[in-house]
Amino acid sequence: MPSVVFIRGVNVGGHNVFRPSVLATQLADLGVVSIGAVGTFVVRAEADHATIRRAFLKRLSFDAQLMICPARDVIDLVNLDPFSSDIARKADAHYVCVLEQRLRKRPRLPFYVPEGRNWQVGVTAIHGQFVAALFRRVGKNVLYPNQVVEKWLGVATTTRGWPTLLKVRQALERGPAITMNAKGAKPAKKTT
Repeated sequence: MPSVVFIRGVNVGGHNVFRPSVLATQLADLGVVSIGAVGTFVVRAEADHATIRRAFLKRLSFDAQLMICPARDVIDLVNLDPFSSDIARKADAHYVCVLEQRLRKRPRLPFYVPEGRNWQVGVTAIHGQFVAALFRRVGKNVLYPNQVVEKWLGVATTTRGWPTLLKVRQALERGPAITMNAKGAKPAKKTT
């Protein structure tokens, strides 16, 4: 099964800067496709997560935290559309926080920060490694979903806008999965 890689804390504020398209080219043997500029990649090869992690870390010039998910989980999330509720339609933006690991215990939902009418970040759903977060601009101090979710759940996350997840699904639907050959060096197209 193909995978999706989300790199945490890259190309933001001049820290951990790299060119995603160049990295995707360097990882062509894994069938890697770059989605945007903030470290989101589709990996079409049917490689295990340890192999994918090693390949990415070997080519990055900095220590990186990777969240790797089965592509099927991303497709399932997009198909569920966690932002179809009335409250979600009133938000200014929709985000998905990708957890470093699945939660052992599911928290009570929904969760809003701050509590009450003037909430800025709302968490309305958790699906596996994904947290659906709503964002509203209210007041002078802006809260961001990533900082709220990390503090609330105590788990490292990286956050992407909902349109990015839609682009990931499109990329997965456009290209076939590839199977690695015995040496793992070059992909062999999968025949069906």
